[in-house]
Amino acid sequence: MAADSVDDREMREAQREYLDFLDDDQDQGVYQSKVRDMISENKNRLIVNINDLRRRNDVRATRYTHTHTLTWCTIYAMNAYRVGL
Repeated sequence: MAADSVDDREMREAQREYLDFLDDDQDQGVYQSKVRDMISENKNRLIVNINDLRRRNDVRATRYTHTHTLTWCTIYAMNAYRVGL
């Protein structure tokens, strides 16, 4: 396994954490609202403030900025969230 690759378990964990971040109805609901607006406006890009992610999960934010593989976890989480709406 390459040093920068992430195994399936870590990918699933990251996806779950990003999904929890997007589904923030227990918090301020900022991203939940942004995702709903994005979908209703037929857009395909969500801008996430990395500082919001840091406040919610500093370790995950640090890993995100250092690993491109985790970007896919975010995309999968977004798709899972969209399907769940």
